[in-house]
Amino acid sequence: MILQFIIKVIALSAVISFLIKILAPFLEIQPYNGLAIMIVLTPSIVLGAVLFRRFVQS
Repeated sequence: MILQFIIKVIALSAVISFLIKILAPFLEIQPYNGLAIMIVLTPSIVLGAVLFRRFVQS
């Protein structure tokens, strides 16, 4: 069970990495501080929301 989960995470990560590598050169995003802050904080906010939801449900 845990091995299947790890394999799914690795596979999804590989797909996302591949898509970023292929699609990123076509995106013309203007650099600014707000965008950098959003990119850095988004994973932490998502993880916090998921963990909070699990905490509330248990």
